[in-house]
Amino acid sequence: MNRETFLQNYWNYYIVLEKKFISSTNYVAVNEDNYNTYSFEFVNLILLIGSELDVTMKLLSNIPQTVSSKICAYADYILTHYPDIVTREVKIQGLDSPIKPFEGWDKNKSSDTLKGWKAYNNVKHGRVENIKDAKLEYVLNLLACLYIIENYLLKKFTEQLNEMDIPDEDSKFFSLLNWHRRYTPAKDLVFKSTENDEVIIGG
Repeated sequence: MNRETFLQNYWNYYIVLEKKFISSTNYVAVNEDNYNTYSFEFVNLILLIGSELDVTMKLLSNIPQTVSSKICAYADYILTHYPDIVTREVKIQGLDSPIKPFEGWDKNKSSDTLKGWKAYNNVKHGRVENIKDAKLEYVLNLLACLYIIENYLLKKFTEQLNEMDIPDEDSKFFSLLNWHRRYTPAKDLVFKSTENDEVIIGG
């Protein structure tokens, strides 16, 4: 898969989901005081985000989309090949402290130790009975997980073909800390003129 195909089919859909979530923050602000707030809007978000996280973790795990698999298979592959994922920190716009969405994820208890995944399954199989599981904290964590997985996939596919490893439209809500990219986004470039009218470009 090349960069353009990945962006069209996966990253752009992530941006759609992120925008849906950002719209919900007009009604429920993102802070710890509201983490237990649940709603039908969060039911919708948790189902959409959880489903796409399932798709992208399967892709990162090199499992064909047509093959039925469970999160334990993803955990076994991802935690073996990308063990640093559990320490990855995501900075959230408007919050002082970053979060580690995959922290504590365990191969042996994969569905229980990935925050929000059990809630996703509960809501999927009984949205009325389990509506209280569709709370802000779980939606936020699942979206952050999806953001991280998307970045791993972007790096994977662009490295294979030596393509630019930045998206055309980046997240407006998250930033991945200590994440090395081979290319610098244009918005981060600094242009300086010298006495000899030379232009120096730096990040």
